[in-house]
Formats: sequence, C-alpha cells, structure tokens
Amino acid sequence: MTIFNSRTIVAVGTIGCKRSKLAFMRGYNEMLKRIEPEKVICFGTPFEEMQGNIINVDYRESRKVVR
Repeated sequence: MTIFNSRTIVAVGTIGCKRSKLAFMRGYNEMLKRIEPEKVICFGTPFEEMQGNIINVDYRESRKVVR
C-alpha cells in the first residue's frame, strides 16, 4: 500500500476528460478522500462537481513563453 502525505498541494488536469468525466470524478473524489489535499491546482476548466480548494490555471495562458 502506498502512503501519501496528506494536506499537500496536488495538480490535476481536465483537458481531454470531457468524454470520461464520470471516470475522472471517481478518481478525483477518491484522491480527495485519501490525500485530503490543502490545495488542488487544476489545469483546464474545473468541473462544477469538483470540491476542494481549487486553483484554476488557464492551460493556454500557462503555455505562453515570454522571450
């Protein structure tokens, strides 16, 4: 059994998950239960059902490089 540190910051991505939203949400909810993260960094638009302290990151904007 793998042991995770609770109250940490985790990152998830919703990009490409629209078709398998149910599977994503099952895994997401299980992660919340097991890890109890302090914050969740979400790349892409969070689903309305997502709970927790979510920090939304606009994937397209985050990919822009300043030269």
